[in-house]
Amino acid sequence: MKEPDILNDILWLAIEDVSGLWEVLWDLKSHYPTMPENERKAISLHTVRELIQRKWIELYSCKEPGGEPKKLPDESVDTTLIDPRNWQEPKPGIISIRIGATDAGRRALTGDKQTP
Repeated sequence: MKEPDILNDILWLAIEDVSGLWEVLWDLKSHYPTMPENERKAISLHTVRELIQRKWIELYSCKEPGGEPKKLPDESVDTTLIDPRNWQEPKPGIISIRIGATDAGRRALTGDKQTP
């Protein structure tokens, strides 16, 4: 899987659902089972940041399990992403960090120039 494939794969996760950061790591592991964990984390962090910079995804917080996702303020993105706890599968009652696609992200993946 090449970098554009990883970017599109993570964007797809954000389109399918408001996916947890830990699910980004799981997804990458499914494609690269022998890749060292620290490398998977670095690639995941880099790619999520790239998608946020392109305004294709946004970060959300969500009380587990099944709480309502709430968009995180832009100024908290960097500190949220570098906290390793936010990349671990959450236990019930914990606040998780999730990614969700923006309309621009959906258009970028589907190539649909007509969708607002």
